[in-house]
Amino acid sequence: MLSNFLKRFCRSADGSSTVEFALWFPFILFFMMGSTDLVMLFYNQQMLYEDAYNGSRQVSLGIHTAEEAEQQIAEREASRDGLEVEITSEDGYVTSVIRVPVESVAVFLNHVLPGTLEARSTMWIEVVAAPEDM
Repeated sequence: MLSNFLKRFCRSADGSSTVEFALWFPFILFFMMGSTDLVMLFYNQQMLYEDAYNGSRQVSLGIHTAEEAEQQIAEREASRDGLEVEITSEDGYVTSVIRVPVESVAVFLNHVLPGTLEARSTMWIEVVAAPEDM
């Protein structure tokens, strides 16, 4: 009786897909979570770049001072932990640099991808004529 049960058990294919699922599921789950994190990193990188571009543009046109532009960017990105904003003017160029730790953006891959996201934008300081000069 026991030998018949063992023969049937060895020939049976029931549950074989469960074993395959149990082996592959962690890899598929990690791939999906990693893809989501990478999309979020690229999205946040683009948002930081837009803020750096706008900050450099405002200072290069004389709309705001560097300190005002830094404050405006910091207010817009207030929800980010560890945000660093630096706007400098040298040799006729304005450079905006914004840094954010990856931990504040990535949920799953922050241990795999340590470091910071950085966006940098440099613009030439434009001389804008005053309205009375036109």
